[in-house]
Amino acid sequence: MEWWRGVDRDLSGIPHALVGAAASNAYMAPRMTADLDIAVVVAHLARAEALLTASKYERQGDLTMSLDPHLTGSRWRTPAGEHVDLIGIGHRWAATAIEEAQEAPWQGLPVMPMPYLVLMKLISSRAVDTADLQRVLGAASHEQWLMVRDLVSSLRSQDLDDLDALRQIGLWERDQPFR
Repeated sequence: MEWWRGVDRDLSGIPHALVGAAASNAYMAPRMTADLDIAVVVAHLARAEALLTASKYERQGDLTMSLDPHLTGSRWRTPAGEHVDLIGIGHRWAATAIEEAQEAPWQGLPVMPMPYLVLMKLISSRAVDTADLQRVLGAASHEQWLMVRDLVSSLRSQDLDDLDALRQIGLWERDQPFR
């Protein structure tokens, strides 16, 4: 994880937050990941890419994102060979989600708040994101669950049935009743 801190330092001056597995691990039992996913507001994407280039990162290409036109990004390799996905978020809530990022106690890096991370994973809807959602939502406290559900209700109400189902599955995995 030391290289993660290096990426964080290399992006200093640009508001950013961990998303992906590294962020999910702050809210659930950790799973292994080979890369680091970092989100920035899309308006800061070019500047973030310039910082990575100046720090001798090698651009590997564009990310293949979900069908959401408000997500874009690029894949990078650090000078030591680790992989970083830089994701630009163009949604109106992006700045708030990144500004509210808090340091994860075990890694000291800015992690996207759970409600917004859930929203990101709902948008992405890859199989690994769906599995993360089950585990994150199953481990969420009742208060966290209500905050997640409220945000999703206000921004993507069409996903509420799926969200409830993912919470239910996550609770079943933990032998807990749906709340």
